[in-house]
Amino acid sequence: MNAVNLERKKKPARSSSLTTGNLLFRLLGLFIFDAGALWLGLNLLFDGYWPFAAIILVITILINVIWLRPEAYPLRWMSPGLAFMILISVYPILYTVYISFTNFGTGNLLPKVQAIEVLEKRTFLPEKGADYNTALYTNDAGEFALWLQPKDGAEGFLVLPGQQVVSVHVGAFDPDGFPEQLEGWERVSKRDMLKAISQLQDVEFGEPPHVVKLTGLNTAAEKKQRYVYDEEQDAIVDVATDTTYYADDITGAFIAEDGQNLIPGYTVGVGFKNYGRFISNPAFRGPLLLIFIWNVAFAFLSVLFAFSLGLLIAIAFGRDMPARKLIKSLLIIPFAIPGVLTILVWKGLWNPINGAVATTLAGWLGMSSLNVFADPIGVKVALLIVNVWLAYPYFMLSVVVNLVVAKSIKIG
Repeated sequence: MNAVNLERKKKPARSSSLTTGNLLFRLLGLFIFDAGALWLGLNLLFDGYWPFAAIILVITILINVIWLRPEAYPLRWMSPGLAFMILISVYPILYTVYISFTNFGTGNLLPKVQAIEVLEKRTFLPEKGADYNTALYTNDAGEFALWLQPKDGAEGFLVLPGQQVVSVHVGAFDPDGFPEQLEGWERVSKRDMLKAISQLQDVEFGEPPHVVKLTGLNTAAEKKQRYVYDEEQDAIVDVATDTTYYADDITGAFIAEDGQNLIPGYTVGVGFKNYGRFISNPAFRGPLLLIFIWNVAFAFLSVLFAFSLGLLIAIAFGRDMPARKLIKSLLIIPFAIPGVLTILVWKGLWNPINGAVATTLAGWLGMSSLNVFADPIGVKVALLIVNVWLAYPYFMLSVVVNLVVAKSIKIG
C-alpha cells in the first residue's frame, strides 16, 4: 500500500513537470515568432508600408492570443492557416479598398520614404567630372580593382573601393591600353564580367572628391548624387540645376516653383475623390452598369454551369461501369494542368484560323470563320466555357464525396 501511495504521489509531479515544459517551449516559440514579426513590422513601417505592418501586427496579436489562452486551444493547430488566410486573402481585399482612397497609380506607386530613396540614388556627371574607360581586375582574396584609363589619353591608374591610386608593377599593355599583367592582380574575363558588374554597380572606387562608379561594362565616371532630400524644408534639392522641389502632400509630388515635378511621386490619401471622378465622368459612368452586370452574370453562370456539369458527370459515372476509375481520373485533368498551360491550350483552341473549337463551331454555324477574340459576346461565351472546364472537377468531386459519405451513413 505504501508503494502504491508513493507512486500516486509521484504522478502529479510528473504531470506538472510536463505542463511546465510545454509552457516554456510554447513561450520560447512565441518569443522567436514575435521577434521576427517585430523586426519585419518595423522595417515595413520605416519603409512607409504601414498597411502591411499593421496586418503583421494583427496576425502577431492573433497568434499570441490563440497560443496563450486555454479556451483557444482548438485553434492552435489552425493558427498557421488562419494567419495565411488573413495575409493572402483578407489583406489584399482591405488593401485594395485602402488604395481606392489614395492617388495610387502611375508615378505614385511608392510611399514617400521609398520615393525619396529612389530619387537620392540618381546620379549625374558634373561638367568637370572625369570619364574613363575601365578594365576590372581581381586578386586571390576576391577583392576587385579598376584600372582607369582617361579618355583624353593620359596615363591610367589603379583604384580600389574606398582607396586612392594603388602603386603596382605594371606589365605590358594590350591594344586597348589596359595592362595585360598587374602584380598580384588578374583581369576578370569577359564571361565573368556581367556577374561582377551586378555586384559592383553601387560600389564607389577611389577616395573623395575623386570617386568613380561603374557606368557600363567598360566605362566608369566621377558621378555625383543628383537629388538630396532636405528634411527641414521637406524638399528635394537638384544639385545639377540648383532647383528645389517642395513636397506637396495633397497631390503626392515634389514640385518646383515653375510647376515642374519629379517622378516618382508618392502615395497620399485623396478621400472620395476617385469615386467622385468615377461617377461624374461619363466615360467611366457609362460602362459601369454593364461591367457590374457582366461581373455578376459571369460569377452566377460559371457556378451554375460548372455545378450542373459536375453533378451530371458524378451521377453518370457513379454507377458500376467498365473503366470507371480510369474515366474519373481523366475527368479531373483540368485540376492537374497548371493554369499557364491551360491558357495557352485554350488560346490555341479558340484560334480563328486553325483552332479546333473555333473552326468546329464555325462549321456548325455555317460561318467561314469564327473569331471570338474580336466579338464582345463571343469572348464572353469563350470565357464562360473555359471557366466551366476549369471548375467542374471541383463540383464533381464534391458530389462524389457527399454521395460516398451519405452511403456510408446509410449503411452504418
